[in-house]
Amino acid sequence: MIIEGKRVKESPYVKKKKKMIKRFNKISVSIEEKISKYYDSIFAEKIREESKLEFERIIPQIPYYPGKINIFRQIVVIGSWAIAFYKPMKKEEKTVDETILIFYEYVEELHKKIPRIFRWIIRQIFFSYFFFKIAQISARNISKHTEGGGVEYFRKKEEKCDLMLIGENCPIVSFFHDLGVPEMAYYCNFVDYIQSKIFGLGLIQEACFGAGDDKCISCMKKSRNTEVPSNLKNLIEKIKNI
Repeated sequence: MIIEGKRVKESPYVKKKKKMIKRFNKISVSIEEKISKYYDSIFAEKIREESKLEFERIIPQIPYYPGKINIFRQIVVIGSWAIAFYKPMKKEEKTVDETILIFYEYVEELHKKIPRIFRWIIRQIFFSYFFFKIAQISARNISKHTEGGGVEYFRKKEEKCDLMLIGENCPIVSFFHDLGVPEMAYYCNFVDYIQSKIFGLGLIQEACFGAGDDKCISCMKKSRNTEVPSNLKNLIEKIKNI
């Protein structure tokens, strides 16, 4: 198939197109409600309808990371949802900050609906040796993919860190650039922050592409309070003041 004048291998997501659109249509209802909170219902409905068309165009361009389980696949799919809403918002002269604020609220609300007992279970699994091996395999598989690469996980038993990620490249940042929205890369880690805060993963981001660093270094410590990454501080402050 041809994308932007280049012949590329068709994404496996094309075969799942109907299922992906059905899921996107479901989540778009909630996002439309949040958009109408800041603007009006007519504007929100227009953005939702345009986002559905945009998402359909994006599907063939979503990189598919190999492996029976790959933790990076869902991250990029969530990124594609955000792009699908941002592009219509951008056409209406809305900023990436305005779009991410709305999307942040949606993703945080989604995670807060998870019962506390399941959050506890997720935290135990996240710091288990089993998950560590899955993370390592996932990282190796994206390293073989043209859109990914250079991601490693390390187990550490020390005061500062139980699990560390070091990325010389970032799948979601690459995806934003490839889809022509490099400005979204500034918020590349907002889902990581939400998940760490809700599940108690104790994330400290020592370096981040969104903050202008040349690599990503994430340090997780079980049950520690999650620090707000420097590139998200203004966003979090705005949300607190709403």
